[in-house]
Amino acid sequence: MYIEFLPGEKHLVKNVVISRALDIFQDAGYLFTYNDLIIDIDNTIQEKAKRLLDRFRIKTQIVNDNNSLEQEI
Repeated sequence: MYIEFLPGEKHLVKNVVISRALDIFQDAGYLFTYNDLIIDIDNTIQEKAKRLLDRFRIKTQIVNDNNSLEQEI
């Protein structure tokens, strides 16, 4: 599920819309569920992060932002 943000911001719009489809929004964020686990690894080398994911058999979606390396694990 996705939730609508103000364009270019990480703030909700008034009368927020929640949708299963990301393509209906100009800007949006993923709406976390009870089972989601978020790990911020900004200062970790990506190869080290990949080994961590592999070791614990974590299946995940990798998201990079403008402050992160551009390449996905």
